Amino acid sequence: MLRNILRCQLALVLCATASSYNPVPIVPQRGNLRTPISPAIKDTTNIGNLVVPHLGLGTIAWTAKDDESLLAIESIAQRAREQGLDFFDTAERYGAPPLAMIPAALANFGLPVDSSYLGGDCESNLGAHWGSGAKIATKFTPTPWRRSAQDVVDAAKASAERLQVQQLDLYQLHMPDIIQPFSRFGIEDIKNELYWDGLAECYKRGLVKNVGVSNYGPTLLARAQEHLAKQGVPLASNQIAFNLLTRRQGSEATVKAGAEMGVRTLAYYPLAMGLLTGKLTPERFKGKNDLRSRDLLRYLEG
Repeated sequence: MLRNILRCQLALVLCATASSYNPVPIVPQRGNLRTPISPAIKDTTNIGNLVVPHLGLGTIAWTAKDDESLLAIESIAQRAREQGLDFFDTAERYGAPPLAMIPAALANFGLPVDSSYLGGDCESNLGAHWGSGAKIATKFTPTPWRRSAQDVVDAAKASAERLQVQQLDLYQLHMPDIIQPFSRFGIEDIKNELYWDGLAECYKRGLVKNVGVSNYGPTLLARAQEHLAKQGVPLASNQIAFNLLTRRQGSEATVKAGAEMGVRTLAYYPLAMGLLTGKLTPERFKGKNDLRSRDLLRYLEG
């Protein structure tokens, strides 16, 4: 169980400029014993006004299905914090079953269904158990039924309540507004600017310390930064998939653009969902039909 949970995807903070590595400092102890301090405590960087280790923990796989998995995740989180890895990345959707969002979508079309559940399980566990004393980044999910800046503000308040904090350390848009269910009929309602306004309002109200985006390419990143800057709000970060397998697919250009704008890049899937560990084999995924297994098999077999 512990080994499976450790395969959760890490969020690696990429520096906008090169930084020097600090060797492991040694703290003198009684007698001749010396205890090394984790490099994470000294090897830090900045995201907006946050000081965080270069390596953070993503929680997309931190779904506690039973008491055993709950304790295993809690053990990982505690060990990470003890080693100075006290920057966790989550989202309001993390921990929610895939079908859990259907009622909210149906309610948007006026159907009489319960739309109160929008996820947040991982945030709640981080607030109550796993993230004590850590810096936590979370995300807003664009959806067709979230149609105003106030929706971003309300979602930020709900995330802060689940995380049991007064201010969110870093609040990000999870993706551009790409969920357009009627686009095949030529009908689109893209609300990126409204969501940027929502981030700005969260920042101005003091609900969040920093704002960021996720899965933005260079063009949209520049638009978002300009839009926020006009309201006096700095754009702190952009989170993208970045690893040795995907760096040629626009990722390097996005990192470069962010560096030029002063926007820090956070990389998710730095180990390509485990492919770069050398521990995954094609036999493990043959016969499986889920999207992740098919993608991993395609990479493994070329």
